[in-house]
Amino acid sequence: MQRSTFLKLRVSPDEAERFNARATALGVSVSQMIRDTALHGAVYVTLERAQAGYEFRRLGAMLKHLYPARDIRWTSEDRKKWWALIQELRERADSLEETTSGGKGRAAERAHAG
Repeated sequence: MQRSTFLKLRVSPDEAERFNARATALGVSVSQMIRDTALHGAVYVTLERAQAGYEFRRLGAMLKHLYPARDIRWTSEDRKKWWALIQELRERADSLEETTSGGKGRAAERAHAG
């Protein structure tokens, strides 16, 4: 659908900053965020972010099972780095999934982002 009509919206500089920050966090334009909120009561984002979150979570789960628990060649520092990587993957997955669906594991069709 071609969008060619403009609406004017007057906001304070603080509100404009908040609009921009929220749209950026959701991965959509300010226009899309306002349009979805006004017309549908929620912002919808594409599934790519939800799918990426799911894949990060899967990767972390697979790597967790490869941890060499009894390998004496691994130093304490190596083990800390390993678990830091697993934690980083989990945090990124949480962030992506929460942005798209309001919670973990709810990626289906268009995802609601609040």
